[in-house]
Amino acid sequence: MQLVMWPVALTLLQAAQVRARNFTALWGLCPETIVDPSEKPMCVQTATGGYITFSKAMDDVDLSARGIQVVGSLPNDVVSLNLANNSIHDVPAYIPNSQLTRLDLAFNSLSQTSTLALPPSVTTLDLSHNFFTQLLHWSALDNSAITKLVLKNNALTMIRETTFPLSLMELDLTGNPILSFDVSSATFALLTKPNFVLKLDKPASADIVTTCVGIPMLLPNTNTYLCVNNGGHDDIAAMAFSEQPSISIRSPFAVLTHDVTVGFLSKYAIILVALFAIVLVLRWYLRPRLENELMSRDTYLSSNCNFLDNDPIQYRQTVSVDVAAAPSAAQRTRPASNASALSN
Repeated sequence: MQLVMWPVALTLLQAAQVRARNFTALWGLCPETIVDPSEKPMCVQTATGGYITFSKAMDDVDLSARGIQVVGSLPNDVVSLNLANNSIHDVPAYIPNSQLTRLDLAFNSLSQTSTLALPPSVTTLDLSHNFFTQLLHWSALDNSAITKLVLKNNALTMIRETTFPLSLMELDLTGNPILSFDVSSATFALLTKPNFVLKLDKPASADIVTTCVGIPMLLPNTNTYLCVNNGGHDDIAAMAFSEQPSISIRSPFAVLTHDVTVGFLSKYAIILVALFAIVLVLRWYLRPRLENELMSRDTYLSSNCNFLDNDPIQYRQTVSVDVAAAPSAAQRTRPASNASALSN
């Protein structure tokens, strides 16, 4: 009996917490009637504590723009549920044996850190116009059976090491300023399999190639590159200049070798330009030192005598010497006493 009542007590406790915080919440199983096995309607709990119930016989339920902030649980007897234009941050739970196949969560407050506990029956999920800025190690939908995922018009700038469900057949990423798109070889094979629909505004190829630490790969029939690697992004970054990972793609559209070569040349051209700039800086830095070494030598220039240009030229008189009459060395050297006597 305790195992049967535990989910009931937990749901009632959650409902009490929502009421205490004045939140508007959606309950797939209304807490006020959960103890009655014959009546299990879906309901919206208002901020004042009241409940608005919905018949479980309805296949399509539109709860858009109801001010819903909390999803206590998703219903199990609805096929299509529209929760757009609310303030939902998380979807933490659902009722087992769900029939829900289409869920619209557009224009809410969801982000990459939000919890998305979806029933395995959901095949179409709309997350457009939310607050996703990057999908880094994102695996919230890894074990789902979603075939169509809409992420358009978010603020996505980076997708890196994200795992998409293997059942996915359509991915809408339009309206996002994506600058970095790194995927594993398995994900690249998923995105390029036959009949897969990938809607993507063309990212700046230069940005994709520059930030890529794997191999830039061209999407079939497009001019858009994705960065493909085998393993973690950090591990590949350490191997960027040693060994490139091999790619095994089963897609019938082979990536042209020319396009891959162009991608690599574009990336390493930036490195060469950077090295050239470093060489120029070093030469500029060492030039004053070389000039100082040259200035240490004494050099006399004719321009230093310009101030004497207007002075008269002085000539030395020519002296004729008779070698025969010239005194000998002994005669030229007289004692100091004789010189004094002559002077007197």
